[in-house]
Amino acid sequence: MNISKVKILTLILFLIFFKNNLYAETKMKIVAKIGDEIITNFDIENKIKTNLFLSGEEINQQNVDKIKSFTLKSLVNLKLKNNEIKKHNINTNELAISQYINTVTNNLNMSEMDLMIKFKAYGIDYNQFLKDIETEFLWQRLVAKIYLERIKVNEDQINFELNQILKNKKKNNISEEFNLSEIEVLFENSNEETQLINKISDEIKKNGFEKTAIKFSTSSTSLTGGQLGWINSNQLTTDIYNNIKDLQEGQFSKPLKKGNTITFLKLNKKKISNIKKDVNIDKLKINLENSKKNELLNLYSNSHLSKIKNITLIEFL
Repeated sequence: MNISKVKILTLILFLIFFKNNLYAETKMKIVAKIGDEIITNFDIENKIKTNLFLSGEEINQQNVDKIKSFTLKSLVNLKLKNNEIKKHNINTNELAISQYINTVTNNLNMSEMDLMIKFKAYGIDYNQFLKDIETEFLWQRLVAKIYLERIKVNEDQINFELNQILKNKKKNNISEEFNLSEIEVLFENSNEETQLINKISDEIKKNGFEKTAIKFSTSSTSLTGGQLGWINSNQLTTDIYNNIKDLQEGQFSKPLKKGNTITFLKLNKKKISNIKKDVNIDKLKINLENSKKNELLNLYSNSHLSKIKNITLIEFL
């Protein structure tokens, strides 16, 4: 090989190497710092691809642009949670994560191995997907550890709702069960609240409730399309019950506001049956108390996240 050919080959190899390095640097470019955590272009791309794939939407520029800003906010919250989790000794609930993955794969009608293969084909980091799920479960445990003992349900409110349920049961002699899905989003001010309500409502009408939940919901149920499963009317607060009791199957409720959270509920199915035996009042009361505690835990979770956001240095680069 003569010298000129060697020079040309060397130049080609150099350009290929330079191009690959430039591409790698672009993908790993840091776009934000949240305390000790960072967000890179790769993190944003990976999260967007994950959400679009799981919601069954095409990964194209139009769909990417539609959820990019929301995805960045979601990643900021995830990094804030990671920062806080590292300060506490919280053990991972491997069983809960495994069961959650099973729910996701069953909804997609594929095995976990098939899901891993699909992720690889779309250039999605499956391990990061698992880490994000783990973070959400650790966060739930952390909030429960900090606030569960502080939660005091209003005994008068519980007794009032219990009497209302018993009165309705005695009058109608029926039991109601609702199969529900949810979309939960956080807002920071009244302007954002209005924008989010309009955006989520439009997305549901255009793309369906499940796809919207996967792309936008901040709840841990997002990856399963917001599924809550079957819930007896006894376990629902009066506010929620009144907003879903008259819905037709497939319809969704008006937005329910609690603190800085907006929740949409979809009625998937409804079952009504006659009561054939006396009501277990003690069990009914426990169900109501647990429902109230879960509602308060959710409020504490969002409040704690807002608190750490206010005291954490967040830099967008």
